[in-house]
Amino acid sequence: SPALQVFLGLVVGAVLVWSGEWVRRRASSAMDKTTNYVPAALSAAGLAILFASIYAAYALYVLVAPTTAFIGMALVGMGSLALSRWQGPLIAALGLIGSYVTPALIPSADPNAWGFFPYLLIILAASFATMRGRTWWWLAYAAIAGSAAWTFLWIQSGTFEPVDVWPVGL
Repeated sequence: SPALQVFLGLVVGAVLVWSGEWVRRRASSAMDKTTNYVPAALSAAGLAILFASIYAAYALYVLVAPTTAFIGMALVGMGSLALSRWQGPLIAALGLIGSYVTPALIPSADPNAWGFFPYLLIILAASFATMRGRTWWWLAYAAIAGSAAWTFLWIQSGTFEPVDVWPVGL
């Protein structure tokens, strides 16, 4: 059934993410941890399956409400950014892309600037926190570019009203 397919997708995704972290922790030396791409590959596959399962539950099978799917995909994206502190830049890129694509995949029937722009601010803050102590400057540039692109799209979409100046400015 569709519910079982989504459930199994969520389970397989979570198991792959857990397996990636387990393999990372079992690396035998510091050299293995810096050159071993297997943990990041396992976790990236699991995260992609989690994103796809949540989106399928919303768009393909209509099992969850848009708000639930949005929150689920946003949590997977933020979790990816947090996980990237240990597993590297591939996971950070996946989390950033997933976080910025979520509003496009799950549009709101009634867009609200006070709900959307704090979400963008959280993505920016999570990206900056992720790159702290790292040399992943591309992550900061990509996060700023993504937020700027969404802001431009919001202003050009026709939903912008004078009341939206404060949340857009923040």
